Amino acid sequence: MAMSPGRGWRSVSVLVTGGCGFVGSWLARALVEAGASVTCLTRGDWRGSSLDLLDLGERVRVVRGSTTDYEVLARILEASAVEVCFHLAAQPLVGVAGQAPLATFEANVQGTWTVLEACRASARIRGVVVASSDRAYGDDAAHGLHPYDASKACADILVGCYHRTYGMAVAATRFVNIYGGGDTHRSRLIPETIHAVLEGQAPVIRSDGRPQRDFLHVDDAVRGYVRVAERLESGAAGEVFDFRANAPISILKLVERIVALSDHPELRPRVLGTDTPPADVRARGAPDDRARELLGWSPTVGLDEGLRRTYRWYREHRGRLGGRRP
Repeated sequence: MAMSPGRGWRSVSVLVTGGCGFVGSWLARALVEAGASVTCLTRGDWRGSSLDLLDLGERVRVVRGSTTDYEVLARILEASAVEVCFHLAAQPLVGVAGQAPLATFEANVQGTWTVLEACRASARIRGVVVASSDRAYGDDAAHGLHPYDASKACADILVGCYHRTYGMAVAATRFVNIYGGGDTHRSRLIPETIHAVLEGQAPVIRSDGRPQRDFLHVDDAVRGYVRVAERLESGAAGEVFDFRANAPISILKLVERIVALSDHPELRPRVLGTDTPPADVRARGAPDDRARELLGWSPTVGLDEGLRRTYRWYREHRGRLGGRRP
């Protein structure tokens, strides 16, 4: 999306669906700090959410509603005169998707087509960015076998459909594992490990520790989202962009690094598994350089620095996090 000369994001009206979630909250904060007027759509109470933990409740407009409700979306787009929509709302947990595929498809697929259709009907919308996942690549053996993978692959197809059929300025983003402060889902590896270590307990690894993953700090993810939106009218529309740190590390080594930088370096991980969990994808698609080539994006936060920032954030906010669970 080409910004007006000298204007940047100042006074641009933005809707962030899933704006109370982990990544959505950091994106909302970056946009607010850039001068945008931000509306966050959430299904639940924003209090106690990542948005609350980042002290954004008074700096954004929070609206309750579902991305599957067209009328709600249309009212928000009209009332807030939204120009740019970042669609991050989703059922984000792979394990939950396996247990509840219907709810996952409703949130991730129906939610995406409803958001796109509401934006298509709005005369003010100038660009839409849809959050996908590197899991949309599926497994090497068969594409999208797991419900979560399939839901994200469908979202990618919808992005291409709305761009090619209606000329919508829309693009999708596929991120590897995003981490950083403010993630309230303790079932995710890094928050779970940090919470255990802060309590002086040995972190648990459910696989055998050998699977390798690529981890991207949330600051770099936010820069990716913003960069896509800024380039929708100069080559980014209709594209699906991969954002990677390109520094894979085994689960065991990652946990050991967190322990080493913590206040309890004497702890040793408890490795419970003997293989990779069935829902886990061993290999993802081949590296794609369009984010670097078309957007000029590259990661800036190394893993060690990112883990230090993340551990420090959870330690400093421990009192506010309390004993809440996802």
